[in-house]
Amino acid sequence: MSILLATALSYAAQGLPVFPCVANSKTPACHNGFHDATTNIEQIKAWWGEADYNLAICPEHAGWAVVDEDGGELPRDGQTSGE
Repeated sequence: MSILLATALSYAAQGLPVFPCVANSKTPACHNGFHDATTNIEQIKAWWGEADYNLAICPEHAGWAVVDEDGGELPRDGQTSGE
C-alpha cells in the first residue's frame, strides 16, 4: 500500500473526504473533481488501485480556510507595493 493511499484512508476514517489528482499535478483524476470527494473506503481503494495519485481534499468540506499566495515575493519592509 502506497503512503498516499494509506493517508487517504486515514483521512477518510477521520471523516475527511478525499479525491485523487494526477501524479505530480493538481489536476483532478476523477470526473467531477472535488465534487467526487468521498470517505467511501472502497471508492478510495479503487481510485488508488488505478495509479499512485496525488491526494487532494476540499478545504471547505474539511472546515478549513486556505490562503494561497502566489504573487511572488513580499516586500521586506512590510509595505504593500504602491505605497
